Amino acid sequence: MNLIHNMSVSKRLYLLSFVSIICIAILGIHTVSPILEEKKDLLLVKEKTLEAKSFASFVHELQIERGLTAEVIVSKGDKNKLDLLENQRKNTDKVLLEIKNTLPASFNESLSKNRTSVSSLSISVAEGTGFYSKAIVLLLEGITKVPAMINDKEVASAIQAYTHITSSKESLGRIRALLNGTFINDAFAPNTYPALCINSGIIECNDHKFILLASTAVNELYKKNQQKEDSKYVKETIAMAISKPEGKFGTDASVWFSKVTNAINDYREVEKLFFTQIDTMVDKKITAANYDLILTFSVLFILIGVVLFFSMLIGKSIANKLDKIQSGLFSFFSFLGGKESSVKQIEDLGSDEFGKMGMVINENIEALERKFAEQQQSIADFETICVKSSKGFFFHRASTQYSEDSLNKTSRSLNL
Repeated sequence: MNLIHNMSVSKRLYLLSFVSIICIAILGIHTVSPILEEKKDLLLVKEKTLEAKSFASFVHELQIERGLTAEVIVSKGDKNKLDLLENQRKNTDKVLLEIKNTLPASFNESLSKNRTSVSSLSISVAEGTGFYSKAIVLLLEGITKVPAMINDKEVASAIQAYTHITSSKESLGRIRALLNGTFINDAFAPNTYPALCINSGIIECNDHKFILLASTAVNELYKKNQQKEDSKYVKETIAMAISKPEGKFGTDASVWFSKVTNAINDYREVEKLFFTQIDTMVDKKITAANYDLILTFSVLFILIGVVLFFSMLIGKSIANKLDKIQSGLFSFFSFLGGKESSVKQIEDLGSDEFGKMGMVINENIEALERKFAEQQQSIADFETICVKSSKGFFFHRASTQYSEDSLNKTSRSLNL
């Protein structure tokens, strides 16, 4: 406390300004921290969304490859179907390059081994397509975990809706492979019929959840695609197959494969719209967070600048006025001490407290200066009378018009 007590007024003001700036900085940190945390979460969302998008593309290519794999095995290596499969494998490999670092090191080896077995027809349909189904399940499990990692409820809900539509798409892909072989043989293979019923139920359940969670635009695209002829054909064909567990469908497998592939591609279009919306949503939120950060920092810097500016301005003004008052007082004391013959008046300091103080000091200095001059004059007058009286000249009289009564009394005593 003694340190503050001994400080000059301007330094005290600077200290107050420093404390104010510290308080503003603390308030700024408190305001900025949630924004930075939100931006950090959004960047994580963007990263996970890009990862999910890459996984979705890879899953789609694997689903197509799985369907063509089933055709090749069932057709016992038909050249046209084998050529289609080879082209699809190239498409799958292109997408695989984007996510190879996120997959187990053994995946490429397992994929290559499965492809070799399919090409040599040394593997069953269930085993050949089962590899893809297991891989797809693992990829979809990774995507399903993404919403739990995201704090933003809007984005998490959108990705949750996507997981339902992609699960429906996967189940339809499995049905494509199941019924393709079934229609070629015109009969269900062992365990195929229960698998068809299970996957049909999965589609119905996930589509319902998807409709509840998806945005209006995505729902509109989904409903529009469901009204297409190929989608209607797929639904009717699945229902027909379920109603005939004994077989004898009379359905062209190539027609089924073509139409169900179109229906799966429609699901893929919904997936793409999902990611476009999620990307747009996340980018808008990141832009808004950046704007909030810029605005907050700008306000903080402006506040600090204003505090510093006015502190310096006010401190300089106070110091200047104090210097002028001090100069005026020192001049007056020098005058009283006989060091100066006149008193330097304090300059006009305005109408604030310092100005009023300077005005009062000036008035008192003027009054004291007049009294001091009068006293000096009275001394000179008294000295003159005394000198004259000592020489016998008694007719001289001192003035009795002084402003001080004591001087007037002394004058009257001399004049007796």
